[in-house]
Amino acid sequence: MLVTTTTIRIAQIASCRLWYGMNDPSSIPSDGHIPDALCKIPAVNQYFAAIVILLSVGDGVGCKSLFHSGVTNRADFCIAAIVGSSAASFFASRMGRKPVLLGTIMITVVGQCFIMGSQFVQGSPRLEALLFASWAVSQVFSSPLITIFVLNMYIVDVVQAEDR
Repeated sequence: MLVTTTTIRIAQIASCRLWYGMNDPSSIPSDGHIPDALCKIPAVNQYFAAIVILLSVGDGVGCKSLFHSGVTNRADFCIAAIVGSSAASFFASRMGRKPVLLGTIMITVVGQCFIMGSQFVQGSPRLEALLFASWAVSQVFSSPLITIFVLNMYIVDVVQAEDR
């Protein structure tokens, strides 16, 4: 839950900075921090809603809900999971399970660096948007579902059938 609320808050801050950077750059203070009051206007909220919808579509189109909460739905079978699992399976059959497991972990770390970097970029809304979008794409290949899938493939290869 904490990860989801943090991601939503970062998306809200990023959408506010992106909106002001593209529509009214003169309103951005010199330190780059936009007050919350400026982020509450309807145009910024519509922009934020569009970003949340895009993230939700990437995370949940065609998903069968597993958990329901007041804020988010976690899914056990998503299009993103299909794409990520297919890519992991393809590369694992050609390169081995261990390199794919390490690659998944590396993509996770790099993706988190993208989202953190998007928060430290000042005065460049396009670069901030690029970093945020790169994080969203990295989630397709490094979500917890994909990591568990790759770990299961690795365990199946390493552990004898009678020990599983």
